[in-house]
Amino acid sequence: VKRIRYVIFDEVHCLGGEIGAEVWEHLLVMIRCPFLALSATISNPEHLTEWLQSVKRYWQLAESTIEENPGSSTTAKKCTRKQKLQKTKKSYSVRLVLHGERYNDLEKYVCSLKDNDFVIDHYHPCAALTVSHIEKYGIPSDIAFSPRESIHLYDMMAKVWEEWPRLQELDPEEFTSFKNKIVITKADAKNYEQELKKELINWIILGQREKVHQLLESLKPHPVDCSENEKRIRF
Repeated sequence: VKRIRYVIFDEVHCLGGEIGAEVWEHLLVMIRCPFLALSATISNPEHLTEWLQSVKRYWQLAESTIEENPGSSTTAKKCTRKQKLQKTKKSYSVRLVLHGERYNDLEKYVCSLKDNDFVIDHYHPCAALTVSHIEKYGIPSDIAFSPRESIHLYDMMAKVWEEWPRLQELDPEEFTSFKNKIVITKADAKNYEQELKKELINWIILGQREKVHQLLESLKPHPVDCSENEKRIRF
C-alpha cells in the first residue's frame, strides 16, 4: 500500500449503487494518495465533491493532531522524526472538473421482438421531447446528438416543412462550419447541432407548433410489441 502513488477510480457513481457501495465508500475514505474519480453519469457531482472535501478535512485534522502529539516514548519520537524526513508535501484539496461533452458519441436503440427475432430501432434523442416541454423549458442541455442524428434531424425538418426559410442555410452541404472544409471537427458538428436546436425552438416561436409535433412524432421509433409471456422468455 505504501508504494501506491496514484489511484484512478473509474465509474465512481457505483458509490450510490445497491451492491458494493460500501466498498467504494471505504476505499474513498481510506485512500491516502492523490486520486482521480471518474464518472460520466453521476447526477450530483457537487454533493460528492462536498463529501470528499469533508473526508479530506477529517484526515487533515487527524494527521495534524498526530504530528503535534506523536507520543512520549523514544521509539515513537524516532519513528516520527523518520516520517518527517520522508514525508512529502500533502494536499487535502478536492477539485471538481466538469466536462459537458463525451469524447465519443452514444446513440440509443430500442430492442423489440418480431417473428421470433430481435429488432433494433434507433431512438433519436428528440423523440423523447414534446412540443409543450420545448415551449416551456427549451431543449434540455443533457440531450446531445451524434453527427448522424443531427443530419437525420435536418432531413426530417426539411421533409416536414418544405417551405422552411432556413432550409438552404442549414443544409449540411451549405452550412458555414462545414462548407469548403476537408476535415469537419467535433466542434463543427456540435455547432451544427446547436443551430438545429435553436431553429427547432424558433419553429414554435413562429407558430409552427403542429409541424414541430409532426417532426417529433416522425423521429419516434416504432418497436414491435409482443406478449408478456414472450418478453419473459426472450428477455
